[in-house]
Amino acid sequence: MALGIPTAVLVPAKLFGVYLLALGHVLTAAVVLIAAKIASTALIARIFLLTKPALMQIGWFQRAYDYFVPWQEALFAWIRGSWVWRYGRVVKWRVSNAMRRAWKRLRPPLQTAWRNFQPRARALVQRLGLRTRQLWGRASLAGERLLRRLQG
Repeated sequence: MALGIPTAVLVPAKLFGVYLLALGHVLTAAVVLIAAKIASTALIARIFLLTKPALMQIGWFQRAYDYFVPWQEALFAWIRGSWVWRYGRVVKWRVSNAMRRAWKRLRPPLQTAWRNFQPRARALVQRLGLRTRQLWGRASLAGERLLRRLQG
């Protein structure tokens, strides 16, 4: 029961992600679903760590745990010792170093471009706000005129 609560609590978030997906908001849906899954997994892992001593006092749970965990550790050791895993680690290290060097090279021009863009963005937001207020005023006037015509 204690391990099922985090899953049950986050079911609405997952359903909301599916709803967003149905509406065509693929990126937002993916973020919601991934965040819900990570939160659920983190909560379950935390609850398991807190309740592990009590769970280990249950005979069938301890037997299953003692059977599964060594098998899991052996599987992970075999995977980490494989050529593919080691090659992937080298590729990951090279890519992260290349990205770090590229960021050091691109950061100053990007910061300059951002500083140059900010005043124009602020001006655009102000113009859009003014235009929105003007349009809202016109719409309000038109609504009032229509209401007077309908009443009178």
